[in-house]
Amino acid sequence: MARIRHLAILTEDVDKLVKFYTEGFGLKIVHGVGTATYLTDGHINLAIIPIGPEREIEGPQLRTGINHFGFEVEDVAAVREACKGLDAAEDVRKRPPNREAEYRVLDPDGNPIDLSQHGWPHCMSKAVIRENLLSLPKFLDKSPQRRRGRRVGSSSITTHSKLCELRAAAVKSWFLF
Repeated sequence: MARIRHLAILTEDVDKLVKFYTEGFGLKIVHGVGTATYLTDGHINLAIIPIGPEREIEGPQLRTGINHFGFEVEDVAAVREACKGLDAAEDVRKRPPNREAEYRVLDPDGNPIDLSQHGWPHCMSKAVIRENLLSLPKFLDKSPQRRRGRRVGSSSITTHSKLCELRAAAVKSWFLF
């Protein structure tokens, strides 16, 4: 399932908006690509974008305010096919390399939607989480206590390892379906 991962606001005064959202709402600044300043609440990012450079790229028709939103998707090709069949105003197209999103599509009303398989700053993608979970049992087998042959109680290390493996399996199954 796709997840909304960012909203983008075009502005004449980046510093003013960054101060408003960081001090007023407690959002944190995170590193990103391009001219935007990225803020996050840990779940969704807010991209504060200076309008000047965007007008040079996209054209003088741009106005300040909410400009687009973005989804993290598992398969851009599948989304491309779905959008064609659902009357997207424009085909999915590749974005310039100085952007966080790899692709963009316009919904039937012409609203721009960014698409990314790698995710946005501070939003760990499902693929990265899945990869980390798959390596958890191997990590547990290499823990310092296991390598040194130490035991805390008769079987507490083994029991702890099994519990961690069960937890990892449960979380893995959630992400795989």
